[in-house]
Amino acid sequence: MLATVFLAAHLPFLAPALEDVDSANFVLGLRDFNPVLHQPHPPGYPFFIALGKLAQAAGLAPARALAVWGPIFGALAAFALAAIFRAIEAADGPCNSGVARSRPLWATTLALACPLYWFTAVRPMSDVPGLAVALVAQALLATAWWRLRAVPGTDRAALVASGRLIVLGALTAGLAMGLRAQTLWLTGPALLLVVAYRIGRDPAGALLGATTAFGIGTLLWTVPVLSASGGLRAYVAAIGSQAAEDISGVDMLVRTRTLPALLDGLLHTFVTPWDSTVLALVVIAWGMVGVVAMFRRSRPGLLLLTTLVLPYGLFHIAFQETITTRYALPLMPAMSYLAVRGLSVAGRRAVTVGAAVLVAWAVGRAAPATVLYARTPSPVAQALADLQAARRQGADPPLGMHFAFVRAAQANGGEIGPRLASPVGHEWLEVVRLWLRDGARTVWFLADPARTDLALIDPRSRTLRRSYRWSYRLSSLVSGVRPTSLDWWEFETPGWFLAEGWALTPETAGVARRDGRSPVRMPIAGYLLRRRPDSSGGEGQVMLIGGRNLLPDGGNNARVRVTVDGREVKRLEVPAGSFLALFRLPPVPDETPDGYAALEIAASADGAGPADVAIEQFDVRPAGEVVWGFDRGWHEPEFDPSKGRMWRWMGDRADTIVHAPGRDLTLTMAGESPLRYFSRAPTVVIRVGRRELLRDRLTDDFTLTTRIPHDVLAAAGGRVTVETDQTFVPAERSQSADRRRLGLRVWSVTISEATGP
Repeated sequence: MLATVFLAAHLPFLAPALEDVDSANFVLGLRDFNPVLHQPHPPGYPFFIALGKLAQAAGLAPARALAVWGPIFGALAAFALAAIFRAIEAADGPCNSGVARSRPLWATTLALACPLYWFTAVRPMSDVPGLAVALVAQALLATAWWRLRAVPGTDRAALVASGRLIVLGALTAGLAMGLRAQTLWLTGPALLLVVAYRIGRDPAGALLGATTAFGIGTLLWTVPVLSASGGLRAYVAAIGSQAAEDISGVDMLVRTRTLPALLDGLLHTFVTPWDSTVLALVVIAWGMVGVVAMFRRSRPGLLLLTTLVLPYGLFHIAFQETITTRYALPLMPAMSYLAVRGLSVAGRRAVTVGAAVLVAWAVGRAAPATVLYARTPSPVAQALADLQAARRQGADPPLGMHFAFVRAAQANGGEIGPRLASPVGHEWLEVVRLWLRDGARTVWFLADPARTDLALIDPRSRTLRRSYRWSYRLSSLVSGVRPTSLDWWEFETPGWFLAEGWALTPETAGVARRDGRSPVRMPIAGYLLRRRPDSSGGEGQVMLIGGRNLLPDGGNNARVRVTVDGREVKRLEVPAGSFLALFRLPPVPDETPDGYAALEIAASADGAGPADVAIEQFDVRPAGEVVWGFDRGWHEPEFDPSKGRMWRWMGDRADTIVHAPGRDLTLTMAGESPLRYFSRAPTVVIRVGRRELLRDRLTDDFTLTTRIPHDVLAAAGGRVTVETDQTFVPAERSQSADRRRLGLRVWSVTISEATGP
């Protein structure tokens, strides 16, 4: 009955489209199975691809051909779950109490109702099918184990029967890896436990049979994988590439090894899958009661349960990206059983009523999310559909995109028009090369909001056509999906754009370091639109350049030279620390053609010794517009990709330099509550020259807004100062190596023309 209800509740709500890079890889595998090309990604998942091809042959679209197996295998897993839970109950010997008989049924029901299990069953992924087959292997091995415990060692018939279960379980364990490789952490320990228990009772036969069966099950999927990959060498190289990518690109505990990272991992593993913090805490609380009860009364059952889930749990916490919630799926059956076991301490009625409440609560969270998911294509699928619609209406701009969307675009199957290359970390360069080759023209770009390289293109040239995001209601259940969101930008006639070696954001600074590009090693290049009429009707442009001489105090001063079309327009002498220059560009000679001028910035040491300079701020605007930048007292920009948030720290005093011809301005500054790092609220003052514009005590996250009179700003030389009366040095509070003096963490600063009185 449970299997039938589960199947009927899921088949109408299959995934409508691709939604994760893995699902895109699976669809590409349906077209041409080749793990070396990540079609799909190694180790290859041949059985899942075979099932998808079977469903596709029956007329289902690719995404649904993959997704349909989740409900089918998810329903069949009910039988395996019930068998596992019965084996745990029987580990202590026969038990005829009503409570013991009801626990496996309620634990199975709660496991199926767990929001993560319920929801993941409709996604075009191998998680649920792989888990279901692994659960079958666990059920066979767990049943063999408790039967061995229940019969004398001299009972030959019982040994033969259990041996058949062991061999069948080993074969199924090998096959499960063809659906999902991580299942080895679920089935391997169980296989070792039951074979070890046969020691003294025909261990050689059990070991030989289990090893042979496991080998056959493994060969059944490795042989076609090796054949499709072009041989063992090519496949091993692909596996190595995938492993290196996972190790370098995945935020795993084994690399960070900090308490906050561990706590985050535990949160994503045991709380997020229930889609409700309160529900998760209730399940965890009763589960802890269940652990204590089993330790006191059912240690063999606790040993079996621990063997079935603990190795995978440790592997998951240490080596997997726990923010990807679906990776925690194999732990949900154990959580469900332990919660039911805890409820049973209060008696049979408590099991029935308590488990029924938990099941209803879980389904109440999972079912609406599943319906919403089925009716709302993923952000990347919506974006690609909108692109196709725009193409059908005759639009033909070239399309650039961050690498995260390339696989989805390849798997989409629809026409999205001319597409630029997307070299990892250098996607914006393809747009630059297009403009240099063909002149400024309209370009569309699918951007990952967690990326910041588009700061290298004049922000006033871009228009946001549409943002695509997952519904907040689905955020926990799709946590870790890649790509998670995107923005569709349109670029048109940029006033400037930059090539390599710039450090305008932490991301572009990192790319420049990896590429070995900096103003010291070779001039860094950009391109400026030669003639732009300003808002006052005349011509002329103002350039802003800011950065940092990265040598420590007492090191060489640096010389920074700025040229446009080969003519020097500015020379700076830069001591250690930050610098900012804001100046008017010379007029363009009449005989110079329109188009883009070549900008170069070079740096060198002022005297003998090294030099190290990073250009962190840049802008060019018509002289009639507001231009401003961060000067002394502001630290370098920082960025958290997981939250998509950038910030700067300021010290006790931070200056901003502003060019604003003859107009009042509005300054707005937003930041984090300083009470996160100070015991009392600091006082913040904003001044222009000797004029105090604002004074406030900051007791929470803040947004400060003040008007800057143009005459006061002009008298102060365009300098705006922010002061705070409290600072700290991280290295003095912890083992941090950060010696900066920090006052406020500021999310954003904007300075624009004032409106109204």
